[in-house]
Amino acid sequence: MNSKQEAVGKLLETGPFPVLHAVVSMLQEKVNGDYDALKTKSTCSREFISWLESLESMADKELLFRGFEKLASTVPRRDHRDLALGYYRVGEMIVEVGLEGLNKCGQLLRLTGGRPPRVYAKIYSGELEIAVIRAGEEEVKEQASLYIM
Repeated sequence: MNSKQEAVGKLLETGPFPVLHAVVSMLQEKVNGDYDALKTKSTCSREFISWLESLESMADKELLFRGFEKLASTVPRRDHRDLALGYYRVGEMIVEVGLEGLNKCGQLLRLTGGRPPRVYAKIYSGELEIAVIRAGEEEVKEQASLYIM
């Protein structure tokens, strides 16, 4: 393992990353548990939107308690393929927490291919996406080495 890989590994074990892993996992458990009741609903229905608000509240509660700052929802969307629940600042990083692939109205079951949507946390340093955390996995971008240097 080279020094950049070691630095990236250490980065994922410190700072906001363990917190984000815990929050993503907690939200994914809720998504998985609620999926059967919601899968036939439209993603534009009041019931679904209310459920999204409850997910956002859970994320807010956990992240704000741990020192993250909630950003206004007017932050420009970074990726139009996903549904962002909220944006947060921690240090110099911006974190987007959301659900993959829910960018339009439709029946949840059809939009997700019969599986619960995946919760993610995308971490940005400036305009660079440096990491993506999903329940059970993480993806470190090559740009992470720029953040570490």
